[in-house]
Amino acid sequence: MKIVSFIVVSLILTSCLQNQRKENAKPDSQTDSLTIETVEITDSTHCDNYLVEIDTAYLYARPDSNAILDTYLMKDQMILICHKKGGFGYAVQFTDSTHEVRGWLELRHLKQIFFTPPKISKE
Repeated sequence: MKIVSFIVVSLILTSCLQNQRKENAKPDSQTDSLTIETVEITDSTHCDNYLVEIDTAYLYARPDSNAILDTYLMKDQMILICHKKGGFGYAVQFTDSTHEVRGWLELRHLKQIFFTPPKISKE
């Protein structure tokens, strides 16, 4: 029960922080006309796990610092990087079964994380 309560509180706090950051976000008149340069992802595509290291990591429509979008990720959010190009990584994040976030992130704002598989005891 404590874990469920912790998850609910975490989701509420994340939502509040996102709303607060949206209010403080810098306006960008170009973002409405940008088309996101996508990368094909198949079952054989290798993606690595990353964690956002800065408070607000904006996504880009293409690997170009002039193609910034209004969409962003917050510190400690996990993201998959499935392609790298010129200091940027093509990011994919599944927020639920019907919505996903895709775009380019600056790799310098991310930290790769590794998962250790659980040990299986032979009894």
